[in-house]
Amino acid sequence: DIIRTVSGSDDTSPNGASLLILENILRACADACAVGDALLPPETAVHTFSSLAKPLNKVASLLSSNQTNTVYKYLLIGALRTLGDISETTIRAFQANTSRNVIFPVSRLICLASAAFAPSMRYVAAVSGPVDDALKQAFLRALRGIVQAM
Repeated sequence: DIIRTVSGSDDTSPNGASLLILENILRACADACAVGDALLPPETAVHTFSSLAKPLNKVASLLSSNQTNTVYKYLLIGALRTLGDISETTIRAFQANTSRNVIFPVSRLICLASAAFAPSMRYVAAVSGPVDDALKQAFLRALRGIVQAM
């Protein structure tokens, strides 16, 4: 609740400070979910990442009507890349025959995050006209990862 509040999910249109807070929390979650030598991201990182869905869904809805806003694009690309990363990591953990007791807690949180980000995915999919290539690639990778991880 605190993360959603300070990152501007209650603002009609996020202000500069809210967007900066959202960007920093998103970057911290993305860094924590970049597993490196670990097989899966920490549960707390995935849970915190999923809590950013509400403010990022608002950003996605605003981006659908204002595709020139580079801050909105940057945030959404970062979120979609992180969603793709954690989904692909889960798939690799299954392929590596990691214990289901280790995979399932993180996998459950990834399912929750995927559901929470569904409005963002819908807004990106519904954009009419040309779509930024980086946004399109991040969207397709996240969607592919989500479908395969489920």
